[in-house]
Parts: sequence; C-alpha cells; structure tokens
Amino acid sequence: MPPHFCSYTGVLFPVGVGAIELIVGASVSIGTVVVVVVVVVVVGAAVVVGGVVVVVVVVGAAVVVGGVVV
Repeated sequence: MPPHFCSYTGVLFPVGVGAIELIVGASVSIGTVVVVVVVVVVVGAAVVVGGVVVVVVVVGAAVVVGGVVV
C-alpha cells in the first residue's frame, strides 16, 4: 500500500495524489477561496517536485486560511 498522510481536510491522500483530487477534497471542507490558492501552488510546485509537493500544498493552504482551519 502506498504511503498516505492525513490532510487538514481530514481526508487521507496517497502521496503522489493528483492535483484535481486534492482540490476537490479542499473545496468540500473549506470552500472556493482556498481552491484558488491550492490551484496556484499545485501548478507551480507539481512541475518541480511531484508527489512530495502535496504536503507543501496542504501546509500552504492551511497557512493562508489561518485560524479558520485547525
């Protein structure tokens, strides 16, 4: 079984998950404002690193949202 991590949305994502899958998970829990941020980060970072970037995207989105997301 591939490694997984639990995102701030409470959903387990496989490492290397597709950008669209991550965006869908974020939008369900948080809303469309964060989706814009996630899209920008995923597009830029996925080109450079790949699956490892999913963790960075989650952290970045959580920081942008601030106190709304635990």
